[in-house]
Amino acid sequence: MSYIHIIEQTGTGSAASGMSEPFQTGGKKMIILICDDDKEGNAVLSEELRSFHDAEIITVDSVQECRRFLEGHSVDWLFLSLCSEKNDFRMLLTQLRAQKKVFRICLMGIHEDDSVNVYTFRCEKFLKKPYAREEIRECMEYMSLISSRRRNVTVRTFGSLDVFVNDVPVLFRNAKARELFALCVDHAGGLVSIYEAVEKLWPDRGCDEKTKRLYRKAVMSIHFTLNEYRIEKVFTSVRGGCSVNASEINCDFFSFLKNPRGNLSSLNGKYLTDYAWSEETLAKIIRTAQSVSNHKELEYLYE
Repeated sequence: MSYIHIIEQTGTGSAASGMSEPFQTGGKKMIILICDDDKEGNAVLSEELRSFHDAEIITVDSVQECRRFLEGHSVDWLFLSLCSEKNDFRMLLTQLRAQKKVFRICLMGIHEDDSVNVYTFRCEKFLKKPYAREEIRECMEYMSLISSRRRNVTVRTFGSLDVFVNDVPVLFRNAKARELFALCVDHAGGLVSIYEAVEKLWPDRGCDEKTKRLYRKAVMSIHFTLNEYRIEKVFTSVRGGCSVNASEINCDFFSFLKNPRGNLSSLNGKYLTDYAWSEETLAKIIRTAQSVSNHKELEYLYE
C-alpha cells in the first residue's frame, strides 16, 4: 500500500497566510493526514494547508488505509471525511480516542448534522463540504492556536465584549452564554449567583425552573466554548453560581480596578455596550476616574 505525500515542505511560512506564528509542534515538522476520497476537495484543502511551513501532508482515500497508516505512524492532525463508510469511521474514532494515536482531529462532512460527531468523539473541529476557503483558514488558525503550548487570554470590555486567545477571537455560539460570561467579567472574579444572572439576562421573567434551565444551558455553552479553545481554566461554575478566574485573564477593566490612575488612558466612556446592566458599572468607572484625576484629563470622555 502506498500513501500520497502531497507536500514535503509546505509554503513559505506564516507571512503567506497572515498567521502570526508558523504551524509547528516543539520545533518538529507537523504531520497532517487527510482521509477522503474526494480528490477535488483534497486539492482545495491541501492548497490552503500550504500556507503552513514545516508540515508534511499525507492523503489516503479510505478509512481502512487510514487505520493501516496510523498503525505504523504518528500524526499531529487528522482530517477525516464522514461522507462514506460511516460504520468504519465511528469504529476508527473510537479506537483512536482509546489509543490516543492522533493529537487532534478535524471531521469533514456535507451535512451540518454531521458536526454532532465532533462532540460525540471529542474531536476539535468540523469542516462542512464543499469547502469555503475562509472556513478552512479559520480552522487552520484554530489549529495553530491549540497546537501552541502557551495561551494568553485577553478580554476587552471598554466597548463591546471581545475575548481573544493568542490574538485569535473566541466565538460564542450562544448569545446568552456570551452575556453571562460578560457578567462574570463585570464581577471581576466574584461569584455571579443564578438569581442575579436570571434577573439581568432575562429581566422580564422570574427565576423559575424554565429560566434556571436557560441559565444552565448558558453555563454549559460557556464551558463548551472555552474547552474548545483550551482555556477552560478561566471560568468556573458551582452550584448556584459561576465566575471567571481573574488571574488567568488580561483585561482592561481588571487593570483599571488595580491601578485607576495608571490606566486612565484606556478609558473611552464605553463599557460592555451590548448590555444595559453594564451602565451601573460604567458610572462607577467614571466616578473612580474622576476621583484620581483632574477634569482636563477626562474631557475626552464627554465629547
